[in-house]
Parts: sequence; C-alpha cells; structure tokens
Amino acid sequence: MEIAEKVYFDKENIKVTDVRFICKHDTILIDKIAMVDTNLKVGTLFTSIILFLLSFLSFYFGSVGILVISMCFIAVRWAYENYVELIVTVGSKKITVLTVNMYKREFLYSIADALSMALADKERKKTMPQLSETETIRLRRLLLDLEKISPSQFEIPHPSTLNQASQSKADTNN
Repeated sequence: MEIAEKVYFDKENIKVTDVRFICKHDTILIDKIAMVDTNLKVGTLFTSIILFLLSFLSFYFGSVGILVISMCFIAVRWAYENYVELIVTVGSKKITVLTVNMYKREFLYSIADALSMALADKERKKTMPQLSETETIRLRRLLLDLEKISPSQFEIPHPSTLNQASQSKADTNN
C-alpha cells in the first residue's frame, strides 16, 4: 500500500508536496531544505532605471549615445524580468530556484508559502512520538476490535433523559 503525498502547490510545472519540491526539471527533497526566502531586487531595478535616464545625456554623442541608451534599456528590462527571486537553502548553499517579474511576484509568494507549510509539517512530524512495532500492532488490534463492536453498544443517553431519571428517583425517595 503506497501512501500518497500531500500536495501544497501544483501549477505551471511547479509542485510542492510533503516529500519534494519540483521546479521545472529540478527536484529537491523537503528533508534537505533548511530555509525558504524571497528576495526583491529593488536596488537593482532602481539603479538600472537611474542609469537608463542618465544615458539620455549621451544622446548628444550620436551613435555611441544610442548604443548606451539601448544597453541601459536592456538592463532595465532584465532587472524587471528578474525582480523577485525564490531562494532555497540546502545545507549551507543558497540556491536561487526561480525568478519572476514584478507582476508574477504573488505567484512566487504562494510557492514560498507552500514550501514553508511543507517545512512546518516536516518539523511537526519530527516532534511526534514514534511508536514501536509492538505498539503499532496493539493499536491495530484495538481498532479491529472496535470495528467488531456494534454502534448500539456506544449509545449515550441524552442529558434530558438523565435529568428526568434523576428527578423520578428523587420523587420516589420522597
């Protein structure tokens, strides 16, 4: 009998389960992940925009100025496309797994949240007591015995009938 993995996230070739994190063609075991972080590259984008605006001063130099403006525009475009990073720490290495543009940052944040939930569940499982083989067998036998007992043996009287019974006992005693 195979136990199914709990899926936290599954969109666009990215899947987060309680066992593994699959991003495009890379797979990282959840047990190996120590930490998940996101990085906004605000400084890089801001710097590239400032350089792009300053590059218009080179327009007076003719074709060289146009080349400088074009290169600065490419830098702004690159910084925009790689605005947010998803960083996974595996052992002592920090690995940038995914980068997205400004408008897809919520997508990346939902992946980071799913990874955080998977890591929290992993830590919770570590703190759960592990049963020995004999305890597991005893629990299984107990469950099998419970299945054999009919539900009518577990009927609990309604509290109103208990109150009526206690009142009738009190009346008979008086």
